[in-house]
Amino acid sequence: MISKNRNILLSLITLLVILIPPALVTGPFLPDLFISIIGISYIFLNFEKNLNLKKIYQNKFVIFFLSFYFFIIISTIFSYEPLISIESSLFYFRFLFFSLAIYFVLHKDNNLIKYLIISFSITFTIIYFDSFLQFSLGKNLTGYPIDDHGGINSFFGSNADGILGSYIVRTSPIFCSLIAYKYIDNFDYSKYIILFILILASIISLFSQERTAFALSIIPLFAFVFCTKEFRVSQKILLLILFTLVIALVVFLNKDIFLRFFTSINDQIFSNNKIFIFSELHQAHYISALKMFLSDPFTGIGPKMFRFYCDNELFYVQNACSTHPHNTYIQLLGETGILSFLFIFGLFLIVMFMILKQYIYILFKNKSVYKTHYILIISSLLISLWPLAPTGNFFNNWINVIYYFPVGFILFFITNNETKFN
Repeated sequence: MISKNRNILLSLITLLVILIPPALVTGPFLPDLFISIIGISYIFLNFEKNLNLKKIYQNKFVIFFLSFYFFIIISTIFSYEPLISIESSLFYFRFLFFSLAIYFVLHKDNNLIKYLIISFSITFTIIYFDSFLQFSLGKNLTGYPIDDHGGINSFFGSNADGILGSYIVRTSPIFCSLIAYKYIDNFDYSKYIILFILILASIISLFSQERTAFALSIIPLFAFVFCTKEFRVSQKILLLILFTLVIALVVFLNKDIFLRFFTSINDQIFSNNKIFIFSELHQAHYISALKMFLSDPFTGIGPKMFRFYCDNELFYVQNACSTHPHNTYIQLLGETGILSFLFIFGLFLIVMFMILKQYIYILFKNKSVYKTHYILIISSLLISLWPLAPTGNFFNNWINVIYYFPVGFILFFITNNETKFN
């Protein structure tokens, strides 16, 4: 009976992990439900005596996560309103079990990556087709029109928050990493499929008029072309020229995209004879959040508190109020304090160092340190950790599913010595 229950739980976790890519398209409810079920199923598996998971819980990622979680909880305890803050922080640990469950199932089911590739392929194909249909005809398959914002948003509805580009850009390097891991050594054309996916992600982010998503789409593309040995130097130069020409054609041949990416950026950064960080509104958010940090530098004012205290006289800045400060690092400083900020910023520095190390080795030694699939998967982390960009709410459930989705694969690659060349 125990063995039967174990197999049922493993199958359930596998199925739900495979369904994560399309579930993210539906909104926050299904992916959050799925990872909760995945986490609970994984916890039940841990109760079995024959499972030796000691090594997992000695993993550096687990120690890192629990330490970070500890500081979030401390910040919640000392929050201006703990009962509100606890809504965001108390069950944050479910993302740990989500990542560990993926890592665990990868060791038990050799077909998980293959089925995930199929899941991503179907999801991306439908979204790409739907996006180009909406861009061409003004409506997508479900009848969503291009709204006043101007950009397409496919199945994501209103484009006020720009979800389409964020979804495609953040998940495409995960998708491509799995393709590289499974096929790049045995199928010559797999690198061109990966290149095609990454370039389309950039184009879709242009069509959606999401400036941040487009800027972030350059990260995995650069990592794949210039931080691996999949292409010769002449090919890299040619790809750079062709990509620049394609993007220039899209921007300059579409008036709305041109206005969004050039005119509006100029108007927002340079306004009233002043220079602002991204825009006057963004800068107001940042100043207000930094005032919160300065008032309580070690614990901040508490998770989820920015929206309730941005109009407080201690932190007031004209037009500063919003649900969050629109930058991960500034939000962590203002709401959870310096220690949680240092955890995430330190992780960014580690990932950035790995990418730069790979680039330098290839440039000067013509040698790869890390394997292609590993470079792609950590580039997805770099997108999530990039500090110089407006971001969503750090505690948002939907975005956290994307944050932690690649972690299980990274743990799997590390423990199976699939990160570096010998």
